[in-house]
Amino acid sequence: MNYFRQLKTGDKTFSIEHGIVEVLFVEERDQTLFVTCQTPAECDSEQTTFDAIEGELRALTWVDKLPHLKHCYVDSTLADAVQMVVNKAKLHETSLTNIEEVREYLTNSIRVCGHVWITGERALELIVAYVENKPIKDVAAL
Repeated sequence: MNYFRQLKTGDKTFSIEHGIVEVLFVEERDQTLFVTCQTPAECDSEQTTFDAIEGELRALTWVDKLPHLKHCYVDSTLADAVQMVVNKAKLHETSLTNIEEVREYLTNSIRVCGHVWITGERALELIVAYVENKPIKDVAAL
């Protein structure tokens, strides 16, 4: 069955435009199915409510479900770091399905790289901080 048609109130889903959102309700208008969603936020004034149609939402992946962890020195999050590595692996026809595989793949990539790959090193710091349950400042290089 079609993913979009299976959504129901309270589900978490991924919006191509807004990231992870919650389904408020589902309704059909003029023979078109609309899923009304809301973005998460600390307060109501920061939330966005919008209608999505088929093709604008997708199922959450394991990467989407990672906690929000932001690097202390660069504008990058754990999800950004992991997705970058997953995408790189896909280019080499390798599928990474968990954080340990991502860590190993990235560590090996950095090891064989002939130059300093700053983006990869910052990504590895985020991944190590998460896996080892350490504050990012304890892992990050200045």
